[in-house]
Amino acid sequence: MFKKIIGPLLVLVSLVQAQIGIEYSAGLNSQYFWRGYDLSESKPVIAPEITLNLGETGIWFDVWAAINADVREIDLTGAYYWELSDATSIDLGMVAYTYPGLDDDPTYEIFAAVYGTGLSFEPEFLTAYDFTLKTLYFDLAGSQEILSDRFPLTTSIGLGLYSWDGYSGLSNIRLGVSKEYELGSLTLTPGLQLNMVPQGFIDEDASGTSSNEIVLSLILSGGGE
Repeated sequence: MFKKIIGPLLVLVSLVQAQIGIEYSAGLNSQYFWRGYDLSESKPVIAPEITLNLGETGIWFDVWAAINADVREIDLTGAYYWELSDATSIDLGMVAYTYPGLDDDPTYEIFAAVYGTGLSFEPEFLTAYDFTLKTLYFDLAGSQEILSDRFPLTTSIGLGLYSWDGYSGLSNIRLGVSKEYELGSLTLTPGLQLNMVPQGFIDEDASGTSSNEIVLSLILSGGGE
């Protein structure tokens, strides 16, 4: 009887393991800058992450954190991914932003992201609604590899728009560059990103650009399907 139960169970476990992909990374960022906000007061943060992909189901889960002496944020994401065509894919999901050990209450966000794949320039469009804070956010971004024959770099550009608490408009413009180095089964990626925040996003009675923040990052990643 025991063998009749254990045998099929082991087969099921092996099939599940074959379908599951795990990706992981550990990052060190010069500050935690997000959607136009400096959330770490220009102090460095450690940013670990782990992603679990459930194979051909399209379902994936992610845990990401930002940690230093004053910041303790853990973001929990669950989403569904599928390919609409050879050049287009989409994510639909939900994020819980949590702050263990702090006085901040968790917030919850639903999102939809559309990606262009297989192109020299890979665009991405994100729509997100936080139904705890009643905020709506749009983000248009893209990345492209340059100097591929000599010294391949990945460049990125993005802009975000917020609608929240009486403000509707541009919240940030981002320009980035990064370089991947293969270290056996791991990848080391140093990066630099310039974040420009319109003055009106901070003070609705002003205009122009008030804050230019440069964020440096170093990410060690690995895993896969």
